[in-house]
Amino acid sequence: MSLLLSACATTLERQEEVRTANQHYELGVQYLDQARYTLAISEFTRALSQLSEAEDACKRSERCEIEDPAAFKHKMAVIHTSRAYAYLKFGGQHQNVLADTRAAILLRPDLPEPYLYLGLIHLQMDNPDSVWKAYQALVPRDQRLAQELYRLYTLKYGNQ
Repeated sequence: MSLLLSACATTLERQEEVRTANQHYELGVQYLDQARYTLAISEFTRALSQLSEAEDACKRSERCEIEDPAAFKHKMAVIHTSRAYAYLKFGGQHQNVLADTRAAILLRPDLPEPYLYLGLIHLQMDNPDSVWKAYQALVPRDQRLAQELYRLYTLKYGNQ
């Protein structure tokens, strides 16, 4: 993914941090596809750490700036969302799923997946009001995902 190489620009050192973050992200996706959730979580965490370091260094330096802040936020949100999904699949990680979905929503409130994962974790935690709120937030973002969350909601709580 060259998205971040164009998103965080000027110094070679920052570009290398971003390149490394992308490698961690891609490896995390591979582990996720293999249902190796602990390893996926670890790689997504490394990616987020690298990107945060690059962003902090850019903020401290006059010679470095993020060329495309929207693309940078998008990538951070995608990684948070991916890690939330890995935590969700791993199980027993309610607070971590909540933290990552909320972080993703703060960065990119238009993305549908964080709302789905938020709804799913609240289903696991038996919080029907929170599931319903996640469903309502999901409806305008992705009808198909919203219908699936609604189906799971009605299976557990009945029709509302």
